[in-house]
Amino acid sequence: MVIATLAMSAGISGANFWIPVYLICVKLDPRVTFWLALITMIFGFGSGVVDNSNTLSSVLVFVLPSVVIGGQIGPRVIKDVNTDHLKPTFPTVNFPFVMVP
Repeated sequence: MVIATLAMSAGISGANFWIPVYLICVKLDPRVTFWLALITMIFGFGSGVVDNSNTLSSVLVFVLPSVVIGGQIGPRVIKDVNTDHLKPTFPTVNFPFVMVP
């Protein structure tokens, strides 16, 4: 559970955390450890997909129409936007999101 939490919060592969466990604690060969960590990662993410499938279907009911509407409206609106005015504001708008831990 701890390794899964670290992997998901760091946004990196869970195999990075399992390789030391397999090498040091279980004392497996490095070649076996590499493939075992990848298989562990695949099944871990697969179980997350299955677990979240019910939530995903309820979210898609609202997301898909928004994506279709935004995909139709976006190209029409962007023609009228002067991007020279947006460039100076880009760092100001995105700075708070970079600072969030």
